[in-house]
Amino acid sequence: MRITKLDVHAETKTRHIIIVSLLLLWIPSIYAQEPNFKWLQGLGETRYHRVDSRLLEQTYHVFVRLPEEYEPGKKFPTVYLLDGGMTFPILAGYYRYLRLGEEIPAAIIVGISYGTDDWKQGNMRSRDYTAKADDRPHWGGADDFQNVLRKEILPLIEGNHSADPGRRIIIGAVSWRTVCSLHGANNARAVLGIHCK
Repeated sequence: MRITKLDVHAETKTRHIIIVSLLLLWIPSIYAQEPNFKWLQGLGETRYHRVDSRLLEQTYHVFVRLPEEYEPGKKFPTVYLLDGGMTFPILAGYYRYLRLGEEIPAAIIVGISYGTDDWKQGNMRSRDYTAKADDRPHWGGADDFQNVLRKEILPLIEGNHSADPGRRIIIGAVSWRTVCSLHGANNARAVLGIHCK
């Protein structure tokens, strides 16, 4: 068998292609790893719960930031953040900053998220955070959302974490404040045991 210069060149080229291909497959594994949130110390020990609501046939993504002083059995006030996909990373981190200076008490921070900003992909804030309106048929699910909170999300949080049911605060965007004023903050307090902010 006779090896020509072309055969050697083709074999060398094939080896180079294989080596480069393997490197290209290996390099992303160095840089594109799963995020490790422990390096974002402001988020602290964050836990995740997926809530597939039977009441609204809606998926909610619930993020829970436990205080550094957390211990099972010791009850903590709980702050529930609506639009949690946006508000949770900001306010959970800021909570930690304020705790470093002991400017606020230890608390559990809970972010309730749709996992998207797009209503076509499941963001139903215009339904969940609004009262009924004749000119907007997709509005008016605030009462149903309160039931999801009362029957599904609050029991999940208080059953799995040392959250004090007597010390709940809910923080939401303008639309949630509108719901509180239309339905009355007393309704939210009576139905949910929550103070609206």
